[in-house]
Amino acid sequence: MNIEQSFQFVLDIDQLKAVERQTLNIDGKRRENTAEHSWSLAMAVMAFKKCAKPEVDINRCLKLALTHDLVEIHAGDTFAYDTDGLEDKKNREIEAAKKLFRYESSDDLVEFHQYWLEYEDCETPESIYVNALDRLLPIFFNTKTNGHSWQKHGVTSQMVIERNKIIQQASEELWQYTLKLVADAVEQGILAR
Repeated sequence: MNIEQSFQFVLDIDQLKAVERQTLNIDGKRRENTAEHSWSLAMAVMAFKKCAKPEVDINRCLKLALTHDLVEIHAGDTFAYDTDGLEDKKNREIEAAKKLFRYESSDDLVEFHQYWLEYEDCETPESIYVNALDRLLPIFFNTKTNGHSWQKHGVTSQMVIERNKIIQQASEELWQYTLKLVADAVEQGILAR
């Protein structure tokens, strides 16, 4: 183990606290940062574990949740419904990963890159579950902040449903709850039909 490299990595990832997202915190006073989002996602992984498929390893999910957005330190956050930003998101994040995960000589740190890649590939039961919760949380937060980022960006219910179908792949129970959140948001007038 290289202690200096580990401390440098911890210093690097502390920058995640400065990356703002579009979603407001529940109190509606400020936008959440990506570090807060990653923590919320990790807590959701545990809170909804009964909704996960039996083969899902929750401990591995926690690692994916805590590392899934680390590249945003260099790539920035891309709003889920920003079609222009989504076009080059993958390339920006690959370049960011090269900067962030430059510790390939350290066995202790190379695993962070592997977790990020697993999340991005979205092929394992764990990565599907974490991706699903990663998409569900902003929907939930939007319902608690009067549809703030939906309204700000002209998001419609059809866009929300289409973008978040992976939730159904992870858990039918969470998918049904998602559809209810969307329908209720439309009824309340905080999400356009």
